[in-house]
Amino acid sequence: MNEDGILLCIPHKESLCESCIDIHIAKYESSDHKIVPIKILKEIEENYNLEQQLEKQKIRNILIKMLNEEKIDIKTKAVEVLGILSQRKDKLKKTIDDIFDKKKQEIEQSIQNAINVIDSHLYQIANNSSSFLASINTEEQVSKIVFTDKKVPLSNIELEELIDEELDIGIKFYSEGRPECLYYFQPGTSRVFKIEILTGKQTSYEIDFTCKDHPGICIGPDNTLFYSGGWEDRGTKNCYIFDCCTYDTQEIQPMIKRRFQHSAIYLKPYFYVFGGMKTIKSTMSKNKPKVALDKPTKSAERWNGKNWERLRCKLSENFVKGSICECNNKIYLGGKSFVEVFDPQSSSFTHLDLKWEKKLSCVLVSFNNSVVIFRGKTIGQLDENNIYYKTGSIMETEWCTSSPCLVSGAKIFFLLDMKGCVYSYNYYLRKLEAVCSLKLSFN
Repeated sequence: MNEDGILLCIPHKESLCESCIDIHIAKYESSDHKIVPIKILKEIEENYNLEQQLEKQKIRNILIKMLNEEKIDIKTKAVEVLGILSQRKDKLKKTIDDIFDKKKQEIEQSIQNAINVIDSHLYQIANNSSSFLASINTEEQVSKIVFTDKKVPLSNIELEELIDEELDIGIKFYSEGRPECLYYFQPGTSRVFKIEILTGKQTSYEIDFTCKDHPGICIGPDNTLFYSGGWEDRGTKNCYIFDCCTYDTQEIQPMIKRRFQHSAIYLKPYFYVFGGMKTIKSTMSKNKPKVALDKPTKSAERWNGKNWERLRCKLSENFVKGSICECNNKIYLGGKSFVEVFDPQSSSFTHLDLKWEKKLSCVLVSFNNSVVIFRGKTIGQLDENNIYYKTGSIMETEWCTSSPCLVSGAKIFFLLDMKGCVYSYNYYLRKLEAVCSLKLSFN
């Protein structure tokens, strides 16, 4: 009998021919039977499978459409995850420090055999191993980490330096004088203040020159700060190198132009100064002597260690009381309504059209190979292609600082001139906090 002649009772899944249908029904004592040819049943199954595939494709298309409409920001999600990891890492570091304190108390009699340096697991922590951070939550788990046998350091700084030396993980731990501190040169005095960012402790030192208003200051090589210009009845040319370890100053060759409200930066092997106000002498009339006049300048110059050199290129706009930072071997200059990028290789400026309508002071900081911009109540960022996007909002702030900013871990520290206060901004938690206020002395 061919396939068309074979029948199937669906409820009982038995094949039968037409001649035995009655016998089948009598066997089960029921007439409610769905008996169809097998060929028709196969066609039904094929159609059903096809409908299922179409339904799945339809659902998939709906999901894709929903995802596109939601416009999920992958970068934002990644930052949120990094923030969580950063919190775990900070908490874990405190737990590790507590364990070390307990260990030091337990081994006072045999300090030579003390346990002090964390082994390979700390290497994983330093490299942001998410799986490891997720698995370590308690003090008991941390205490099981393998330690190496060395002397216990006398302070946390020595501990960190020893860890860095042992594991060679590329983390920078600075000793005193290196920029774990912010520095403030008090105008009208011969005094510089050092503010420790972790404790808020402030120490002042006498220096060999009188500080002026609106100088250009930046961090230099080998534990130094570069101090240039400033206003004292008129713009000045004087430049100094301040040693953050010995607190000594060295006067170097003056700048070509008198400048104040300008910006300075070090990008190996040069110190650069950009913009600001320049002071010139002008004759008002034939019967009156020359007087000093101040006006904005778009010019720039650089110090090569021996002489100052004029840069042939100029900024496209006036750059007064602006902010400056280095990122990926280029110099970013932030004015009140613009950002320009200076390329030392080609000695040229590129103007970025960020469509800022309102003029506001800003602070630019290099962080994780990108430029973070603090402006008004908005935190923005320039990516590697110089595309600007908003990353957060904070309280309205007058962003004006003449002191170099400092990046330490996930935090950015700056001293705001208008408030005389040190602030920290946690990049991952999007949180701005006051650290301390300046305790200035006018004796």
